[in-house]
This record gives sequence, structure tokens and C-alpha cells, in this order.
Amino acid sequence: MEDPYILDTSFFNDLRGVKRSDNSSMFDEMIRIFFRDGPKSFQALAEAIEIGDLRTTADRAHALRGSARLFGATAFSKALEQLESRANRGLVEAARKSFEEAEPAFNSMLEQLRKLSPTD
Repeated sequence: MEDPYILDTSFFNDLRGVKRSDNSSMFDEMIRIFFRDGPKSFQALAEAIEIGDLRTTADRAHALRGSARLFGATAFSKALEQLESRANRGLVEAARKSFEEAEPAFNSMLEQLRKLSPTD
């Protein structure tokens, strides 16, 4: 059975060769930025869903979905899309269930990106 959390590298393989003006990798910089901001955003999402703040839940899910798509985290992206939709419709318990599905996908994404990230 295929791991549903495996990153689809076709989303970012082209970025791996793109260099910035200082000759560093654009992809590596994107991973660094995600590691700086992604966990904070996910924590804010967790806090919003915990207190039932559906507006913030939907906003955070939407913002994180862009990163999930960029890095080919299809399962995470789909879970966030469902979470955002449920939050926008006012379905608190359903949104919480979607968050529970998103959490392992997020953790898997982090683990896989760590393996791809620069070591500096």
C-alpha cells in the first residue's frame, strides 16, 4: 500500500535547480522559510480550532494549504481544504475531525522536508 503522505516531488523538482542572486538554492530557502513559519502557523491553526474560532481556522488552513501544495504534500493539502470548507460552513466538530486528519499529514511533511533541507 502506498504511503498517502509521500510528497509529490514533481511539484518542486524544477525549483531545486533555481538559484538566487547569491547563488544559493531557491528551493532550500523556501524550505528554511517554511521551517521558520510553518510550525507557528500550524500551532495557530491548532489553537483556533481548539477554541472554536472558525474564521481564524479557515484563514490559517487556507494559508497553510499554499505551502502544502508547493511542497507536493497532497494529503495535507486535501485535509486543509476540507478543514477550511468545514470551518467556513460553521461545522465545528467536523472541522475538528479534519484537523485530526491534517495533523499526521503535517508531521509527515515536516519529516520529509527535513530530509531534503540543507544542513547549514
